[in-house]
Amino acid sequence: MRPAFLAVLLNCIAPLLYLLVFQFGLGEYQSAAHSAGYTDVFEACRYIGGSSSSDCEELNLLLGAKWAAIAAIAAGLVVPFLLYLVPMILGRSRITLGLFFPLALPFALLATLAISISSIVFVGLAAHVLTTWTFHVIWPYLYIVLGLGGLFLLLVTLSAFGTVFSATANREFGHLLAKDQMPDVWTMLEELARQLKVRRPKNIIIGVSPTFYITNAKTEILPSKKIVSGETLYLSATLCRLLTPDELKSIIAHELMHYKGKDLTYTRIFFPIYRLLASMIQQLSNSENAAALPLLANLQPLYAGFTQSERRISRQRELAADAGAAKVTHPIALANALAKVSIFSSTWDLALRDNSNALRIAEYTGNAPDALLGYAVYECSSDFVDEQFHTLLSKRLSHPTDTHPTMQDRFDNLGVALSDITRTYFDTHHEVPDALVIEGEGVTDQIGIAFLYETLSQYPVTLPPDDDADASTERTAYRLLYQIITHFIRADGLTLPEEVKAAESVGRRYFPNFNPLVFREYVHGTSELLPLDRLAEFSASIFNENGIESIRQILREVVLADGEVHPDEKALLQEYLSNVEKHLSAAGAP
Repeated sequence: MRPAFLAVLLNCIAPLLYLLVFQFGLGEYQSAAHSAGYTDVFEACRYIGGSSSSDCEELNLLLGAKWAAIAAIAAGLVVPFLLYLVPMILGRSRITLGLFFPLALPFALLATLAISISSIVFVGLAAHVLTTWTFHVIWPYLYIVLGLGGLFLLLVTLSAFGTVFSATANREFGHLLAKDQMPDVWTMLEELARQLKVRRPKNIIIGVSPTFYITNAKTEILPSKKIVSGETLYLSATLCRLLTPDELKSIIAHELMHYKGKDLTYTRIFFPIYRLLASMIQQLSNSENAAALPLLANLQPLYAGFTQSERRISRQRELAADAGAAKVTHPIALANALAKVSIFSSTWDLALRDNSNALRIAEYTGNAPDALLGYAVYECSSDFVDEQFHTLLSKRLSHPTDTHPTMQDRFDNLGVALSDITRTYFDTHHEVPDALVIEGEGVTDQIGIAFLYETLSQYPVTLPPDDDADASTERTAYRLLYQIITHFIRADGLTLPEEVKAAESVGRRYFPNFNPLVFREYVHGTSELLPLDRLAEFSASIFNENGIESIRQILREVVLADGEVHPDEKALLQEYLSNVEKHLSAAGAP
């Protein structure tokens, strides 16, 4: 209700000001009229203003403005509460909410426009009464300033109308999966859709954002700028690898269940306008323009009313989708999947920041899903997972078109207790489930490009030009460093999380721009590393004496990270260091 009260204050302040100034100015003339023997100022209007009838006409006009001001105050009171309460009343049904909302926004803009124009008029009238009746002067520049202010306010409000009727698409970074790409994915969806007795999604977008959702809203796929319509399912390439087959099946079944509640019809009608309103409010809130305040104040009650109604309905529909999905899979599988999605998504912002730092030297991720997998293994440590479980019940999963209920509500609805959920620790030598590995010609590359653009949308950085020698040298040095360390992590035939984390910790200590995202791609990548003797040769030519000593310290801490030095690790370390010394000596020979 607070947004409505703020809107009332801004809507009513100008007509209320006029009433006060008018009554104050009129009081002086009423006293003069009474002293002259007249019953009121209207009887004595010719006496007060002189002999011309224009003074009486002005008084009558100002009296009419008084009643208009009272009407404006009434409208200023009613409109915000109307915009807030009507969505709350109609919000018992998504259909009525979706049908009313596209009409409510233009109404709010028209009402704000009328109130804003009337406010400028009333401020002008108040200034006129105050200057001419009280100070007995005329300030023409005041009217010019007020007129320009009114025009500017009018333009601000009208500009909002231009966006209301423009098509607003949902935007998603990813790759549109062709019908002949990854047939296993299409087959899985066909089977699930048959079990649930719903249609299979028309489109599949695969990206790396840690979420799953289905929408019927028009969606623009970035960076390709392809626009798709109809039922569109978004799959997270990284999460598909972290879930077991049953968990992946349960969470996709949940998304398909939204067909049954006509949720997608609601999404198509409601979401574009709702997103537009949220965007308008954000832009107006960030604006330093005082003229935007009336519009912002009147849009906020509308947004608050619709948000509360949407949240209530979304809760019901999400719980219904959970229950339907559990019938074709298993409640515990869905609960485990929801917990994994929630915990892993908390590392997403860190991954974006690491990628933005890599982009500063034009270091591009070759396989984004593989690189991001490291954030489940190393950032979601056992301590981190245990800490997340303490607050898991109060969390909600993010969604571009709906508001999800809390995990507590969802687990209760599934009949699952927090103690029933499996705590998966990928940093303790657990195998990654790999329910679905996103791969195929062109798919991985397109996902990597989408990850690049998504990073730049959140953390804008200036990419260095191709001929930037400093960036090229730094990029080459770090690539050598990552490959050298990877050789030693793999030396004993194991890729131990403690060794990787030790390498990252000491790597940051000696090399400030050490990037975990890129490093993990080398650690878990399938591409061949350069032979260690070649890396030793390049090290001698790229790194200075301090750099070589830093690498030596990093490697020693890496091989000691698991508590013992494997003979193969010891031999490899001696071989690498002796090769570096040999190449350094050769470079220094006359």
